[in-house]
Amino acid sequence: FKLDPSQAMPAPDKEERKRQKAELEARYRAKQELITGGAKPKQPQAFLPPPDTLSRDLASGVGDTSQERPTGINHVVHKMKENPLVPGGMLLTVFALGNGLRYMIKRNSQAQQTMMRLRVFGQGFTMVALVAGTVLLASKK
Repeated sequence: FKLDPSQAMPAPDKEERKRQKAELEARYRAKQELITGGAKPKQPQAFLPPPDTLSRDLASGVGDTSQERPTGINHVVHKMKENPLVPGGMLLTVFALGNGLRYMIKRNSQAQQTMMRLRVFGQGFTMVALVAGTVLLASKK
């Protein structure tokens, strides 16, 4: 398939492009008027409390959660104390996965299969511990 240069459409000149753009914009405006019923769309506004209450709250420390929530390693230790069975299940899963991969490399399929079953058990145990811990924590509050 060859394109004959004599049959190619000429590129629109500058005036033609301006006319096409104006026509498209007019169609768009007409569509918007139909959709909105002629009303101009409202600009979204962010919610902010009145300035005097905002500065008063900041001065009094309201909303300061730095003392309420632990961060970093303290957060991890706090969560482990809340639900100590989850890290145990995770360690069991990682142990089984690591040994399963080791046995796969050694081509010991029987031991590998056992480790993969242990991995599935560890993952199930971790999920049950997560759900049970969440339920128990919610019932305490």
